[in-house]
Amino acid sequence: MTPHRLRYGRRAKARRGFTLIEMVVSLSILSIVFLAMGSVMLLSTKAIPDPDAPANLNLDAADALQQMASELETANSVIFTFGNNGIAFTVPDRNGDDVDESIVYRWNGVPGSPLLRRYNGGTWVMVLPSVYEFNLTYDLKSVPQPDALVESAEVELSSHIDVGNFNDYSVKQNDWIGQYFVPSNLPADAVGWSVTRVLFEAKNVGAIKGQTLVQLRPALAGNLPDVTVLEEHVMLESALSSGYTWQPFTFSSIRDRAPNEGLCLVLQWVTDADAAEIRVDSIAGSGFLTTNDSGTTWSYDPAQSMNFYVYGTYSTSVPQPPISLLRSVTITLNPGQDPASRVRTAVITLNQPQMP
Repeated sequence: MTPHRLRYGRRAKARRGFTLIEMVVSLSILSIVFLAMGSVMLLSTKAIPDPDAPANLNLDAADALQQMASELETANSVIFTFGNNGIAFTVPDRNGDDVDESIVYRWNGVPGSPLLRRYNGGTWVMVLPSVYEFNLTYDLKSVPQPDALVESAEVELSSHIDVGNFNDYSVKQNDWIGQYFVPSNLPADAVGWSVTRVLFEAKNVGAIKGQTLVQLRPALAGNLPDVTVLEEHVMLESALSSGYTWQPFTFSSIRDRAPNEGLCLVLQWVTDADAAEIRVDSIAGSGFLTTNDSGTTWSYDPAQSMNFYVYGTYSTSVPQPPISLLRSVTITLNPGQDPASRVRTAVITLNQPQMP
């Protein structure tokens, strides 16, 4: 072997591996690199938000609470409540159909159950998947209500029936007749009365072409009729018999008169020489009215009376309980088990809707 080959062979043999020191140094460097990479991965993992962390749950609850509060603020009415765990209410029209929108929030009270929302009777939508506390506290204002008027069934308000002593009074151009009456059998707690029907006895006379106005008028001093006509109907002589029969007339606008207020039934001539003939008790009763100058002046007779019936209703006053108006709602919501994730807000209701 030549010296040249020997030198080349030694150099080639020297390149086949690392020395022990080089290997130890390399492994140390790799260990440091791997350790650094593990630390970076650990830090990256810790930087990913935990959805169940109280801070994140708090944000979710705050978003839900904001939506609920904005809707309750404009509530027009409260339809019903699920105690403190839910409420159904309406808000002003949002889609242009002139109908209020309905919104329902409900939680079944079981920890971990979802909070649900329903809009206009549609499907239930999950607001939060898991709720451990949902509480609505209502601040109410009590408002007294006026008494309600309750109307009775039809009853007899006043009447007089001839027992055999009667006169025949003809309704003529100048000679009109009438009857003053006031309810005689109202209960002590009655606050008003209304007329439904009036009946009196009448028959035809002669050519049966006459017409008579059957009127109810207010009563002036002395129980005399006012010129004001509250309601009137026409009685045709052609519809009357030759003998006395009861003539019924229905009234609908004579309402809510004071308990001690009287009215005057007036039979006013319209056509024919004798428009009708009316039966009058000549020795009993009171309140008979006559005029000989077409209603310019009237006379009141306390000893005579038409045969008549007046039917109607009376009203009594019934106290009503106060109503409760919703001034504000305090909402408490917690989507987690940690008190740190609980949120709370108070909502002032602008329209103060009535609570059911």
